[in-house]
This record gives sequence, C-alpha cells and structure tokens, in this order.
Amino acid sequence: MRAALSGTRRAQLNGLPLYLLFLFISIIFLLVNVTCALLVKMTKADRETVVLVRVAINDTLFVLCAVSLSMCLYKIAKMSLANIYLESKFLNPGNEQTIH
Repeated sequence: MRAALSGTRRAQLNGLPLYLLFLFISIIFLLVNVTCALLVKMTKADRETVVLVRVAINDTLFVLCAVSLSMCLYKIAKMSLANIYLESKFLNPGNEQTIH
C-alpha cells in the first residue's frame, strides 16, 4: 500500500502562523500582567494608571483573539464538508491522493 500525501506537510504548516499568533499574544498577556504586578509592588507607581494601562492592553489582546477566531470560523463556514474533513485529517483537498 502506497499513499502519496504530498499535501500533508503543507496543510500542517498552514495553521502554524495562527498558533504562533496565539502564542505571541499569550506571552504578551503574561508579561504585561507580571510587569504591572511588579510595578505596583516594588515602586511608588500610581496604581490607577498601571491598572488602566494593563486593562487597555489586555482588552486589546482579547479583541485580537476574538477577531482571529471569527476569521477562522468564517473560513470554516465557507468550506464544504468534504474539505473540512480532509483538512482535519491534514490532507489538502486540491492534491491527488493515490492508494495502491
């Protein structure tokens, strides 16, 4: 049995930027919260200003996640059921699959 799965690698790499985006957003979220907590504890920084900046950054990150999620849902809604099934199996619907 031989299967030509040339689209497998490319299909796996298609989702990589999205994973990196969420990883980047999560790291920024963590760093902002830790930095703000340290600023309030160790310095005489104005607590209200630090909290305001932290909330603004966290809300912006939340909106970015919501927009990217809605884009993914829109993409899935526009796909046919066969393409969704093949992408879930890491196969590209445009590539020929031969099984002997």
